[in-house]
Amino acid sequence: MRNKTTHAKLLSLLLTLVMVLSTVVVFAENDPVEQPEEPMLSTEQNESGQSVTVEEPDQTAPEQIAPVEAKKGETISASIELSQTSVNLRKGASVTLTATPKDFPEDWEGEISWSSTPSDDSIVSVSDGVVTANASGTATVKASAMVGEDEVYAECIVTVIEPPAAPINVAASTRYGSNDNGLTVSWQGTADQFIVLRGTNPSNLAEYTRTNKNSVYWLENKGTFYYAVKAVKGGVESDLSNIASVSISGNILTNIEDLVWYGHTKKKVSIYKTAKLKGKVATLPKGTYVIAMGKSPAKVKKFKQPSKVLVMTSDGRVGWLKYNQLKGGVKAATTVSYDFTKSAVEDFVNSHGYSSPNKYLIWVSPRTQRAYLLTGKKGQWKYSRNFRVTTGRFSHLTKPYHSAISQKKAKVFMVTEKGKRYYYKYASYFASGVSFHTGTWWKSNNKVRGVMNSKGVPQTFGCLRMANGDAEWIYNNIPINTTVIVKKDAYH
Repeated sequence: MRNKTTHAKLLSLLLTLVMVLSTVVVFAENDPVEQPEEPMLSTEQNESGQSVTVEEPDQTAPEQIAPVEAKKGETISASIELSQTSVNLRKGASVTLTATPKDFPEDWEGEISWSSTPSDDSIVSVSDGVVTANASGTATVKASAMVGEDEVYAECIVTVIEPPAAPINVAASTRYGSNDNGLTVSWQGTADQFIVLRGTNPSNLAEYTRTNKNSVYWLENKGTFYYAVKAVKGGVESDLSNIASVSISGNILTNIEDLVWYGHTKKKVSIYKTAKLKGKVATLPKGTYVIAMGKSPAKVKKFKQPSKVLVMTSDGRVGWLKYNQLKGGVKAATTVSYDFTKSAVEDFVNSHGYSSPNKYLIWVSPRTQRAYLLTGKKGQWKYSRNFRVTTGRFSHLTKPYHSAISQKKAKVFMVTEKGKRYYYKYASYFASGVSFHTGTWWKSNNKVRGVMNSKGVPQTFGCLRMANGDAEWIYNNIPINTTVIVKKDAYH
């Protein structure tokens, strides 16, 4: 009886050990969170001495159960935004890309890393967003970051283009010597486009114009100037060409349409970024000299002077101020003693390919306040004579026109703002009511109301006022349909 009991106890211990080992295997092969636990079993003897299996009580506290983890990528909405997604670079050039994290967790403490493909820097190299072009080809620049277990990234396609060859043999010259204002800049080279740079300092040249030709022509100011050219191919610019220079002794002021008004501040004033006088730029002491560059509003009502003007100081500061803050008002610059050479006028008109249905053509230059009469035909126009004119005042600039004389009127009656009638004579109309005409007289007593300004000061409402004899000559001698061009003298 005693041996039977011993054997039963040993059997019970073996069964218990087997059950424990089975439970360990279950825990090792299955996730304890996702797989429910089996109850612990053991064997005991009942009162009759027989072995029975019983369920062990659960010894694991509820708070000890491991929390459920989010699946990978389940809550990630972060992204990276690049300042550019594609860019063309010339070999040796660099560009800086900016990577901006979007919707990143507030407690994110990682960093954005940069890489490129190919990764051996054979085409581009990248460091902290600075991409440098090493050789022709296409590469992918990648900005990435880890948010949790997820990689967030953005890419930019970088195309490295071999720059075109710089233009050669750049030359600048006037056709008839230094007294001529007509300037030609020429060069040799092949490209999609050329950029012509210009300046009075060879180390500080600025873009002047772009062309697909191998030369440009325009009328230049008096002084010594330097010129260079760049070639453009596939959107990539070449190195700078050689620098050419030329000296011009002809006297031409800055275009009267660009710099018309000047004055001094009456007192200490501020200038602002906008015409609404918002965003202070600087404070100007009393007596500061300024050149006015613009006006507000764009359309000045009732022919009044502008209420606000855009000004530039002698040291280059630019801003808006009130018109009445300028001492003595703002007066127009004069050009009465300056003119183009005859050859410059001919070359300028012929280089633009202007034509006329008869043997006459008239070009009006707001810069010199003159109307130039040419005779001949397209490409072969010859200078004949010029007339002094007065163009539109600051608030009513004479706009550029390419038109033709359409009608003539011996006398034209007008009315002032206050209802007083006046008239002018020998009007030759060519565009939108604009005409050549004489001075003006009051209708009531025929007394002179206004004459052509002899100092080169723009003063009309857009028409071209002339000396009485000149207006009459055009009226009598220039036929209907003659081409009239009002254009400031530049390449554009």
